Amino acid sequence: MFRLRAVLLKAKGEQVSEEEVHDAWSAWMQTIDSSHDALVRCADLSPETLAADAPYAEAIRQATRQAARSRG
Repeated sequence: MFRLRAVLLKAKGEQVSEEEVHDAWSAWMQTIDSSHDALVRCADLSPETLAADAPYAEAIRQATRQAARSRG
């Protein structure tokens, strides 16, 4: 999962969305439990389930900003 989030950081940076975080999680979860209840399109998720992706999206955005500051 960390690798997929690293790819999102590199590819999307501050523009990453909760939907993209969910898609990355879904790709990972397919290998763990392909019957998981949250393996659905974002449009079909409950607001509470989609909200669970928000902290991860924000962490990717913050890491992007931090990396930009360190590059100066």
